Amino acid sequence: MSTLTLVRHGQATPFEKITDRLSDTGVVQARLLGEYWRRHGVTFHEVVCGSLTRHRQTLEATGIGGIVRFDPGWNEYRADEIVGKLSPVLEASDPAYSRLAAASREAMADPERNRHFQRMLEVLMEAWLGGAVAEGVETFAAFEARVVNALRTVLAGPSGRDVLVITSGGPIGLCVQRALNAPVKAFLDVNWRMRNASITEFRFSSTRFTLDTMNGLPHLEDRALWTWR
Repeated sequence: MSTLTLVRHGQATPFEKITDRLSDTGVVQARLLGEYWRRHGVTFHEVVCGSLTRHRQTLEATGIGGIVRFDPGWNEYRADEIVGKLSPVLEASDPAYSRLAAASREAMADPERNRHFQRMLEVLMEAWLGGAVAEGVETFAAFEARVVNALRTVLAGPSGRDVLVITSGGPIGLCVQRALNAPVKAFLDVNWRMRNASITEFRFSSTRFTLDTMNGLPHLEDRALWTWR
């Protein structure tokens, strides 16, 4: 049997002009993860990293050395495109969603902006999951296919390996959904709860892919460092 460890990137900057980078908190989260692994003698035979800036910065902050394979198949769904291009399409056809989107925009300067944004995003993402499309937006089917292909590449390697993948909440949610053979919407349910810099572990062989642990933060003793977005 082999072990696959998926790590969600550290906290990024979703409400800033540049969203694909770690916040100062995100750097600390990733650094503490690397220190935790070194303190407990955790090593990996293979390291894979998504190609987004926040993935690379998370990897760098952990201090994990060795050869790294970068695979964009582990990148997150394109949330900026979904919000920027699909949301207006849904607003034009769904008055209830239009009100949620308007409330989210109005709350951007408010301390409650994250709550309003999440309410809007959950409805928008369920529409995307259900097949809603807009020009220039990666479909759920395309996202699922590339993540599954990236996962299969890892699973196809030799046995007895400990593999680390630095990725995002969406791909982690999809892997958990597949390991549990759960309804596809479970991918979103898991995604919403994935903490930054969290650890999710699987055991796998040529015939099995099973969930071992999920959303762990043993390296973050200070709960003030627990973040979701």
